[in-house]
Amino acid sequence: IVKDLFTSPYLLGITVYICLIALGGTTVYSLLNYEVGLSFKESADRVSFFAGLNLGVQLVTVVLQSLLSASLLRSWGVGRTLMLLPLAYLLIFALLGWRLNLTMVAGGFVLASSLAYGLTVPARELLFTVVDKSAKYRTKTVIDTVLFRTFDYLASLGVELSLKQQYLFA
Repeated sequence: IVKDLFTSPYLLGITVYICLIALGGTTVYSLLNYEVGLSFKESADRVSFFAGLNLGVQLVTVVLQSLLSASLLRSWGVGRTLMLLPLAYLLIFALLGWRLNLTMVAGGFVLASSLAYGLTVPARELLFTVVDKSAKYRTKTVIDTVLFRTFDYLASLGVELSLKQQYLFA
């Protein structure tokens, strides 16, 4: 299975893209958790805040998928549509470098998650329509679970270590 990922430039490209998306998404979410922990001391307040964010993400996702996704994929193509999320991460991280606070991280989270679920996931699924069924089912599982979760973990670990270092030397 892993051999298929590294011998096919096409599947390797998908793998690299998904791993980078995992790094970006988990970094934003880890920073969000950090800022929420600083801002809300009560568990109920944190739950309420996250519930509101998730509702926002779901509403924007429904709008994107129902009104924009298909026409954007037709007019821009899969590649350009897939580039929206990495570009959004660049914007989010630039803004967070300028001002790291709960509002900025929460806005970045809603933007990135909405783009991911509303545009990137449908576009990403289209990438596998040109791969034979055998390779698709063997490699997609490894990419979506093993590799995505590995990079997910690495990003959260990186944020945790970075925040600890910042705390130690502040």
